[in-house]
Amino acid sequence: MKALLIFLMSGLIAAEPLDIARMTVDGSNVVLHVAHGRANANYAIVYSDERPEAPASILRRILAPPVPAFRVADRGFVASGVRTRYYRTVTISGGRSLTSSVPWMAQQQERRAGKWIMTAVPVRFDTREKYNLDAALGRQLAHGLFGSSLGSDSPAVRVWDYSLLDWTRFYLGPDGRWYERDDIPANYLIEPGQAFWIRIPQGSVPRSTALFVGRPHTESTDVLFPAGKWIAFAWPFARRQFETEGAPGQQGWGFLAGGGRGGENWESADNMFVEYERVVHNVYLGLDGRWRARGSRKFVPLALENGKGYYYHSRGTSFVWRARQANEPHSKRNKR
Repeated sequence: MKALLIFLMSGLIAAEPLDIARMTVDGSNVVLHVAHGRANANYAIVYSDERPEAPASILRRILAPPVPAFRVADRGFVASGVRTRYYRTVTISGGRSLTSSVPWMAQQQERRAGKWIMTAVPVRFDTREKYNLDAALGRQLAHGLFGSSLGSDSPAVRVWDYSLLDWTRFYLGPDGRWYERDDIPANYLIEPGQAFWIRIPQGSVPRSTALFVGRPHTESTDVLFPAGKWIAFAWPFARRQFETEGAPGQQGWGFLAGGGRGGENWESADNMFVEYERVVHNVYLGLDGRWRARGSRKFVPLALENGKGYYYHSRGTSFVWRARQANEPHSKRNKR
């Protein structure tokens, strides 16, 4: 296994690298559709759990495949209790190995009956239109849920509608599509930087699991925080980012530099609810751009993670913020 994992080699290898062309869900199985296999090379599909940089394990070895395209099923992910799994390919040919640099991912999100849960979409789609509730995003969001023609008895989502400056509710119909009021199919885009609420009704199954598959986000989108409003936002990137990361003035995920209001206590500064390691923290934005626990001056160990939603309250003027990875080049951080 050590000989297989995962030494990035310089130079060319004799065979074209194996590629994951797409991922699908078949019941409780995650299916990887693989392309560019060659009979003169050996391959492996490897995975890392929870963090893309975590040590990898072998899902399957493929020795000299007779056909270039085939499928590999991960039958153990859903039952594993792992929230997020990252997949890569390893191509071995001519005494050299090459590991794909950009992973694919699967994430399962638990919902419980009768509770509104804040969440976000952890995977990216190849066109903006697929982020619509009536497109690929909506279909993945509906995984494991059963809709009803009665909106009050059906799973529902609430999304902040900037055109109304209010929350808009959509419900899941019996055909697996999301609807607005009056049985109008939902026509709403949820951008990578947005989060939203989802609820399955009391009296339905005690819990269910959404299953998202695809590539991780590489970019975010602008989020407007109107003055005096609580807005749900997301951290779209695969690598979690701690509150301490970033250059001076950019720590705290750059909210102060982006236009947030810092202060000396909860009442005078912007506020945020952050769930980290199953604990919800109430924090406020300090004058130095760092986040502190409500009622104290103490810093709280926090990280933002993809697939989760966070709640932000702006006490100052309205401002626009975009999630930035701490290791982004300066030129890219300033690019719009």
